[in-house]
Amino acid sequence: MANVDGLDWRRSPYGDSADGVEVAITDSQIYLRSSASPEGPWLTFSRAEWAAFLRGLKEPPDSAG
Repeated sequence: MANVDGLDWRRSPYGDSADGVEVAITDSQIYLRSSASPEGPWLTFSRAEWAAFLRGLKEPPDSAG
């Protein structure tokens, strides 16, 4: 498990203080955790994985299915 001490966690404006998600960004990793459980677990993404995730959110579903 990665050491996440000292990261600058930012909370999503779309959730309340107990139910939202928080993200921390470093030069090489993106960390995602629940505001309700800041001690973990959390997800860790490379920058390429995070970019692919965001692209997937923005693109319409494949109609060929």
